[in-house]
Amino acid sequence: MNLFNFIKSNLPIADVISEHITLKPAGTYMKGSCPFHSEKTGSFTVSPHRDIFYCFGCHESGDVIGFIAKLENCTQIEAAKLLTERYNLQPPEELLKETPTTETLDKKKKYFQLCELVTEWCHKTLLKSSKAMDYLTDRGFTSDTIKTYSIGYFPGGQRSIKSLTSFIQKEGFIALDLMNANILQEGKKTLYSPFEERIIFPITDNIGQFCAFGGRVFLPHDDRPKYYNSKENPFFTKGSILFGLNIAKRAIQSSNYIILVEGYTDCIALRQYGYQNTVATLGTACTPEHLTILSRYADVLYVLYDGDSAGQKAILRLTESCWNVNMELKVIGLSSQEDPASFLMQGGSLKPLIEQAHGIVDFFIQHSSSDFSQKTLKQKLETVHKIIDIIRQIPDQLKRDMVLQETAVTLNVPFDTLAKELRKAHQKQRPVDPADNANENEPAPNKWTIEDKFFSSLIVLFEKIDIAKYTFAIELLNSPIKQLLQLLIEKKKNNPELTFREFWSTLDKDSQQEVTKRVLSFNQQVLKEDFELILNKFSKKHWKNIVANTKQKIKVAQENNDSQQVTLLLRNMQDLKEKFITTDKSE
Repeated sequence: MNLFNFIKSNLPIADVISEHITLKPAGTYMKGSCPFHSEKTGSFTVSPHRDIFYCFGCHESGDVIGFIAKLENCTQIEAAKLLTERYNLQPPEELLKETPTTETLDKKKKYFQLCELVTEWCHKTLLKSSKAMDYLTDRGFTSDTIKTYSIGYFPGGQRSIKSLTSFIQKEGFIALDLMNANILQEGKKTLYSPFEERIIFPITDNIGQFCAFGGRVFLPHDDRPKYYNSKENPFFTKGSILFGLNIAKRAIQSSNYIILVEGYTDCIALRQYGYQNTVATLGTACTPEHLTILSRYADVLYVLYDGDSAGQKAILRLTESCWNVNMELKVIGLSSQEDPASFLMQGGSLKPLIEQAHGIVDFFIQHSSSDFSQKTLKQKLETVHKIIDIIRQIPDQLKRDMVLQETAVTLNVPFDTLAKELRKAHQKQRPVDPADNANENEPAPNKWTIEDKFFSSLIVLFEKIDIAKYTFAIELLNSPIKQLLQLLIEKKKNNPELTFREFWSTLDKDSQQEVTKRVLSFNQQVLKEDFELILNKFSKKHWKNIVANTKQKIKVAQENNDSQQVTLLLRNMQDLKEKFITTDKSE
């Protein structure tokens, strides 16, 4: 056993993948939206009992290690190490010695360890600071919330800098590491931190590893910018991380909807008030990548931004980038003087607002058409074209027509005129990405040739049957599937207890993809009776070739005086012939 096999033996693939996307049972398989491309129909398929996945849209495939390698954009070795650390696996020392080290992974691991130490130090410091704790208590933060989000405090002054550096030195880090992570910076004479005298909100990536920090001023007369976030680096990108996702993940998958807010405090406040499926962006606009990540976990996204003009503009920007994502977006409306946290703290209830939430298209049209009659002709044309471009992207034709009708009434523009503009916009529409049509890409077993079915059934059943008995038929297949089966026969000869996982691991990437696609496309449970039917149909189709090949083998066996082989070949031929006669009589 090597490190890869150790990991796969100890980590169920469905458990790991469900940390990143929502999987739903589909017979003996599980399905969800692919994390590697945008799609409207979930075509990402996982086989828990064979520990493999395949996407019928973009054709990505692999095992649990390959999944993490693709998701994290790292090598297989790096992915293996990430998994052992993330899930606290303890591989035998001899397996670790066989695994080469990688500089990039070591840097990433070191960076995450440093962020975790800083989080621990800030949290402990907060618990000792009455002024910081009083501020959080006054804002309504509970002790459970402070612990759940590992909220901390970074005091000011050289004493705190020395305290932090001493704390990290116990784990082998030095002040230079803090400077490289932009936690400390070099002043004219001494080191300082831009996080000083701020409440610290540690940021984790989507699997819960500490990777950055957000700091908020809280002292009276502190005129610095209210928030300060860690600078981006190779291990932290704001546009791909959502605050609180690792904490909210289970609640999201259970409720099948997400509430998206703009900041840490809004996210935390909503969780305290029972909305545990809430996440936040990191002081930036919601990006298409954010939406793609969220679509892996739920079908509906409620956008809850501040009611002021800045919040409304952010929603409008979001409208223009949400159409390639497989989820429904709705807007929860707040008055212009309110933000989510203050609304809840003043006794407001989100339940009726969620029930009354508008679809993001309706919100866009209502907002864009306000004061339409007062606009100049140029502004009116720009507004109409912008609305038309949004309506064009609505996938359902009936809904498009209904929204177009509503727009015509709202703007007082003839429906036929808008419909004509919509047709023009459609003509300019980009070609559809074939990866979006997952169902069209998925090869249905009943459309396969008998050769496809024969090959796939042998792959599915090889642990239960002796496939060497069917060499006479395998020889008639085309390469490379013939070579795959011949390789399988050879490996099973050397190891009669060979498992699918062991065989799959020995293949190159192209062969792995071919086998995975076949296994996950074929009938979910191939019974031996089904295989016999497939074998008979295959043999009938290729009967002349089977006879010719068998005669040639009999001749060779006779020349070698191998009477036992001659007898075996004749018996196999007779068995097949009897099956054909039986089948013919019943048809």
